[in-house]
Amino acid sequence: MEKNVKNAVHYIQPQYYKKFECIGGSCQMSCCIGWGIDWTKDAVERIRTVECSEHLKGLVQNSFVELDNGVYRITLDENGRCPFLTEDNFCTIQREIGSEYFSIVCSSYPRVIAKTKNFVSNCCHLSCIHVVDMLLNERDSMKLERRIKNMSEKQQKLEIPHDSLLYSKHPELNYRRQLFELYYDIISNESHSLEVSVLWGSFASLNLTDIVSKGKHHLILNAIKQIWEETNKTELSDKLEAIQPDYDIKLKFVICLQNKLQGSNIFNDIIADENTFDIEKFQEGERRFNEAFADRPFALRNIALGLLMDLDIPFRSVDKSIFDNYCYFIASFVIAKLMGPVVFLKYTSDPELEYKKLVALINRSFAHNEKNIDLIIELLKQFRCDVPANLAAIIK
Repeated sequence: MEKNVKNAVHYIQPQYYKKFECIGGSCQMSCCIGWGIDWTKDAVERIRTVECSEHLKGLVQNSFVELDNGVYRITLDENGRCPFLTEDNFCTIQREIGSEYFSIVCSSYPRVIAKTKNFVSNCCHLSCIHVVDMLLNERDSMKLERRIKNMSEKQQKLEIPHDSLLYSKHPELNYRRQLFELYYDIISNESHSLEVSVLWGSFASLNLTDIVSKGKHHLILNAIKQIWEETNKTELSDKLEAIQPDYDIKLKFVICLQNKLQGSNIFNDIIADENTFDIEKFQEGERRFNEAFADRPFALRNIALGLLMDLDIPFRSVDKSIFDNYCYFIASFVIAKLMGPVVFLKYTSDPELEYKKLVALINRSFAHNEKNIDLIIELLKQFRCDVPANLAAIIK
């Protein structure tokens, strides 16, 4: 973990970030299908005045609906496709007049830039299937690249504005970089299994939540050091490694979770009856999944690290505790992990592609819908997953 430097801004990004390029028409899960993208009023007015074909003029005239808040939203066609999307999955706007006429969302997605005081992180949403593909196939895709830029206080405020009142209410935000670094180091620690690394993060979150709730924010840096030392104690780690999977609980949890988020259930194939599961069948799916990724043992760890950044842990919602935010991440990790075996049971033709699609699809519910935070945290509490010991039941 890096030392603080006065008036320094720390920039981080995973290695895949600078390599990412939209694959356009060859994408198997276009982001222009299924989402009604929002545009600003200025962007819509600008595109309405540009010189273009009669076909594009007609699309522009008929494809936007103004919402109550002054934002314009693209209306999808009967097949859920953006009306500007061509048959070969390219954008008519880009082809005719250039990507400079895109909305902010269209020009930036799936890139995410989070700016917080003296910390800037860049990453991409895992709702993009190409991002998921990179994480699953490139060992160092989630290796962090760091740089430090020294600025005057005035420059810093101009480049990275922040809400002083928010920081006054939540002084823990002053340690955002150090806290993210802690979680990144815990999850990426390959001396533990991925599941144990994720569990260690829950213990860390409980400890940090206690400090914050008592108003002892000045102890956070010291706590980070102590937590990191704890995670490297062999005896405690061995006890966590020895915890056996509880298939009944974790499958019940993930089925409830998917039903709430999507209203559909890919897990039907392993449901024996209303209250039991065909565990042997699920374990066969695990065997197939593990066999498929035997030469890529880094794959799920990269997915976990990608989710950690994408969901802005531990401050997805500053109104929730650090522990609740981390539990939200755990839920996203658990469903991404458990979908693998059922996908490899269900699909005999290219199950890996189907798995990537589902990881990307489920991430839409976690990264793009703030209303789901309360829903998911409440579901975790219903399963009594409000302490690390019980979280082990769905993680292992």
